[in-house]
Amino acid sequence: MVLLTFYSCTPYIYWVKDNHYVTSKVNKNIQVQIVINDWSYGKDSIIYNVDNLCNDSLIKTYLSNSHSSIEPTRVFYDTCIIYNKTDTTSIGDYYYIYAPGNSSKYVTKKYEGIFQDSNNKRTYETSSFHLEINDSLLFLMKKDYTMLEKFKEYYKK
Repeated sequence: MVLLTFYSCTPYIYWVKDNHYVTSKVNKNIQVQIVINDWSYGKDSIIYNVDNLCNDSLIKTYLSNSHSSIEPTRVFYDTCIIYNKTDTTSIGDYYYIYAPGNSSKYVTKKYEGIFQDSNNKRTYETSSFHLEINDSLLFLMKKDYTMLEKFKEYYKK
């Protein structure tokens, strides 16, 4: 007698979606440069230009997952530099601008929700990080004459 049994096991998966936005409350030409070097994502560079005013403009979305109930690794930035091309100033204080995994004076982290599927085999978590460029951040920026070389085309105008 041969007994065949088939067992199907759906693995548990925990998905995390992090959306990164920028809002500019200043009428300036801004460039945001972010570099990540994360074991789960590898090395990635983001260059995002903000021309004048904008509200919650999406910079990038990162997805990660783990096959357990433990929350997957989130993206942490190696570098975050904000250039104000209009005034030739910049700021690159990484921990001041983007405190890893937390909110700071200029970045607000918002949980948008955690959802589980009907079989409790998948968890979906969505968060958003909102960088706000405002007058108080511009006040902290210092003159940066290296920008004249970095952004030659912009300053030829």
